[in-house]
Amino acid sequence: MASIGKIALSFASGMQETTLALANINFDFSMIKLAAPDEFGGLGASLSKKRKREAEDGLIHVTARKLGALFADDLPSTRNLANAYGLRVSEIAENPKLNPRGSDADGPLASHVGADGTSIWAAATSGKGALAVHLLACMLARIWSAPEATSIWDELITARREILQKRVQEQEFHITTVAAAHIEISRDKLAEWDASARSWLRTADTAKRRQQTQLMLIVENVGLPITSAAKVYDNVMEVWTKALTAVDKLVSGMAQNIQSSEVLLGLSAWHLYPDMCVLGKETTHVQQGDNLVKQGGLMTIGVRRAHSNASTEVSWSMSLAHLRYYGKPVLSEGSISSKSTRIPFDRLVLVAIGSSIDRFRRCSKIFGFVMEMS
Repeated sequence: MASIGKIALSFASGMQETTLALANINFDFSMIKLAAPDEFGGLGASLSKKRKREAEDGLIHVTARKLGALFADDLPSTRNLANAYGLRVSEIAENPKLNPRGSDADGPLASHVGADGTSIWAAATSGKGALAVHLLACMLARIWSAPEATSIWDELITARREILQKRVQEQEFHITTVAAAHIEISRDKLAEWDASARSWLRTADTAKRRQQTQLMLIVENVGLPITSAAKVYDNVMEVWTKALTAVDKLVSGMAQNIQSSEVLLGLSAWHLYPDMCVLGKETTHVQQGDNLVKQGGLMTIGVRRAHSNASTEVSWSMSLAHLRYYGKPVLSEGSISSKSTRIPFDRLVLVAIGSSIDRFRRCSKIFGFVMEMS
């Protein structure tokens, strides 16, 4: 019996030493680059050389690999959604009006001309879990400001590492779990990840303006809040996985009845448009005619806001502990609606020109006054 005890102790000690040794391995996440699924081919062919190089070999590729490794084990399989999303982003990227090529006339900014699909291509070439974390980036960018989204990412990563480290301690893990448990991503890199997704949303919103406006009008009329939970990690994981699962079923042709707005947020961020049936005092049927949603993929929205004076926006409230570097968590709320405070670029140009002309006019008046005095 004593010998058996020594063997068990030796085995446990060996397992612990192996775990510690594995934890100290320096995993280079930039070393692995996979072929993107065929559905994303149009996007890859349409990216500028600079953006494609960054997506495949740059720091944003490393970020995509790390985020994918962190969350992959607990995400649902969504092959149908991945296929539909790949076809959608390729469709948008292949439109020369939305994604023009840079030329010599653009000077040093030539490589920055066109749609920013860098984070999408980085995710598509980074393997398991990476595309899903890009989809989450789009969801967060849709409803939260850039500082808030970066804070949420930072808090998610901290909580996720703690969960994976516990799994390693319990000795119920794969080699990838050991690597993921020790992943570190700076806030600067998370901000870049968010910025790329945010930029893509602007391009895709323009490309699908009619369907997007129609969807957002439905969102306003439904007025459902997003489910909140005490912890940011639990809240985001629930919203994220619900949206992934439901939209995957919708695009595959399975009808879905939704009672909260997680799915609406996902659809608005991923630019997929199933036909909808909105139940209320009157039943409203909305035909979107999206060819990427298979026949039968009807979304029934069975709950509407109870009071006419209630908020007309999909809202999401969370207490963000990482929004500030010190102090108590900040209670924050994000919302989406068809109304946007974003100024279109063409109008922004007019504002800039008007401002310059006004400044020139004031300077001319001053110059004239000085000439009269002299």
